[in-house]
Amino acid sequence: MTIRTSSARRARTRAHARRDILESAARVFARRGYAAATLAELARSAGYAAPSLYRYFGSKEEIFESLLALVSAEIQEVFDAPVDRSVPLPGRLAALFVALHRVAEERGETMDLLAAQVDAVERQARLERLLESWLRRHVGRRELRVPLPLAARAMAGILFALRHGTGRTGNDPGQMARAAADLVLHGVSA
Repeated sequence: MTIRTSSARRARTRAHARRDILESAARVFARRGYAAATLAELARSAGYAAPSLYRYFGSKEEIFESLLALVSAEIQEVFDAPVDRSVPLPGRLAALFVALHRVAEERGETMDLLAAQVDAVERQARLERLLESWLRRHVGRRELRVPLPLAARAMAGILFALRHGTGRTGNDPGQMARAAADLVLHGVSA
């Protein structure tokens, strides 16, 4: 075995352990809240003794920031995914919204906890920037009749409204995504 192989294996093992710790920390933070969660509880949940956790993270704050980075990266992956431009715009938007819905479902409690740490105006602005960038890359000039920043703002507002309404509507993700795309493109009129 070469030194590179063992170093690569150690790096993979370390990355896997960090990921496991973050996944269990997400559940603890969601259940107890950031302030109430202790490092000992985070370690116990991940199957470690508290001192062992320091091999991977320096503090509870670092765990939380790493969790934020993980969720942000997962959301960014949705916006960076390839898009089939041959699909009509409603279908492209619905596919984007379904992918976002999947992340929100998988990370719902974590996203809610993280969202509580950032004010609503900044959350809206972040989503608008992501949406506007996606629109610039994946929507033709004649496919929208409003400027891209306005379209991104409307989309973000609709997505936030529907995110807080899921579970109460009984709609499946595909149905919600198509409804969101229809609202973005056609409004509420018949």
